[in-house]
Amino acid sequence: MSLVSLANAHVRKFRARAASIEDASTPAPQEDEPHDAAAKRQAREAALATPPKNAAVSTALETLAKYIPAEIVTLYITAVSFRTQLHDFGISSKAIFFFFMLLTPALLLLAFLGDAKKTVGQLPPPKIWPYWKMIASTIAYGAWACAIPGNPWVASTHAGVSSVLALLASVILGLVGRVVEPAHAEA
Repeated sequence: MSLVSLANAHVRKFRARAASIEDASTPAPQEDEPHDAAAKRQAREAALATPPKNAAVSTALETLAKYIPAEIVTLYITAVSFRTQLHDFGISSKAIFFFFMLLTPALLLLAFLGDAKKTVGQLPPPKIWPYWKMIASTIAYGAWACAIPGNPWVASTHAGVSSVLALLASVILGLVGRVVEPAHAEA
């Protein structure tokens, strides 16, 4: 799953929370409330109550792919294919690996904050940032990056074993995510 998809899922959670706070502070409709204001409020409430269009029943494949940061793994594969040229500039394979490891949670957080600002109109407080998704996607990146031939940690002769371990890590992260995250935060 892409980091943007993970961020969007967390924004939906933030939007629902912001709406519940706003509803609690919004007074009940008055009989003398203008028709336009009441109609706008009802439309906003209906939009927030509508489930996401892609809310499908979770499958084994979704559990497997949920936290894999597809954009980062793709960029890492590209960087590994240029490792000889990068080494000429003094950039080691381990530096490439760790750069993308640090980039994973940073991009997820930026995508979340950008989507939240666009959707809700404000930046969410740090207490509701997608910490679990940031951790899980970073672990998934590490597992999948080690399954790519040419990585600095696993010899190419053991790529099959590391691929199986990456699949296992993805499944475990998906299952732990079901326990750690509230049900309404699921994508």
